Amino acid sequence: MPLVPLPERPLFSILMTNYNYAEYIGQAIESVQQQTYTHWELIIVDNGSTDRSCDVVEPYAQSDPRIRLIRQLHGLGVGGLNRGYRASAGHIVCILDSDDTYLPYKLERVLENLRRNADAGFLMHRELRIDSAGRLIGATPLLGRINSGWFGPEAICQGSIPSFAVPETALCLRREVAQRIFPLPEHPFCAADVFIVGIAPLLTCVAGVNEPLSSYRTHSRNDYNRPGLTLDSFVHMSTLMAYGNEAQRRYIATMHPELHRFIRERPPSLRQLTIEYICLRFARNDDYRAVHATLVARSEAAVKTRTTYYLFWRYSVYLPLPAFRFAVRLLLETGRLKRVLWLIIRHVYDK
Repeated sequence: MPLVPLPERPLFSILMTNYNYAEYIGQAIESVQQQTYTHWELIIVDNGSTDRSCDVVEPYAQSDPRIRLIRQLHGLGVGGLNRGYRASAGHIVCILDSDDTYLPYKLERVLENLRRNADAGFLMHRELRIDSAGRLIGATPLLGRINSGWFGPEAICQGSIPSFAVPETALCLRREVAQRIFPLPEHPFCAADVFIVGIAPLLTCVAGVNEPLSSYRTHSRNDYNRPGLTLDSFVHMSTLMAYGNEAQRRYIATMHPELHRFIRERPPSLRQLTIEYICLRFARNDDYRAVHATLVARSEAAVKTRTTYYLFWRYSVYLPLPAFRFAVRLLLETGRLKRVLWLIIRHVYDK
């Protein structure tokens, strides 16, 4: 889609929803106030918190006219984002979860990258991972890179883009693109990041930034990053992906009838097959063998080189269940060994 040139000093609209994160939301707000780029508005929608969240936010909103607090009695997180978006006016729309923080130069770097990539209406960046006390424990993605470019055909054929999924705090949209995506579906299984990453690459080029620009806080109340990868967590991932794919299909139906007919017969993505295979194995369901055969066949067609990752999934079917569980957690969790490796690589890179 066409994008008009950004003005000399564009306004950033930062959307934040909150529910009972009084212990973190002050840090989130202050991370916006500490930005090196100062032309922004922060719209905070509180979804009926029962803790001191609004008491924490009010002094910031009273002392800084760029901050607005909107209270609603209850609602889903995506509903709060929709309400915040309707109240926003920025040329660039960003999201900040109330338990996360921006690094001080985030908005400045986002603007620099969008100016360099004038055809990109969607930006994703790397995030640091911190624990509940704010200690550094890793990054997302940990070792790989976030891709840039036009991924419309891949998004249509595969259901996703060849890049790493990042949380919503690492997503930024030009206003023209946000207008085509909002309002987000207000559904219990609509994750804002899954929906946006599924739709935005159909509309515009992607700018991938591999510099960390925010911090994602991992703690016991995270929806998707609770300690340990269990059957329940994989079932939840599978449900979110299934809803995200269906939402993408419905959206494409409004764009182009022929494309809609095409994707109705689109086979499951490798990511979907992988999660389904894990769920079936963890649940001791013998149907995992048929899914594994499909996964291997699809991987052979999609993967040009026999990577270690590919080889693991190909031969994992022969692992006893305890060994399979251990290997999956070692591969997919951000464990201590991966964090140490990442810190070494980061140290060498910084040198």
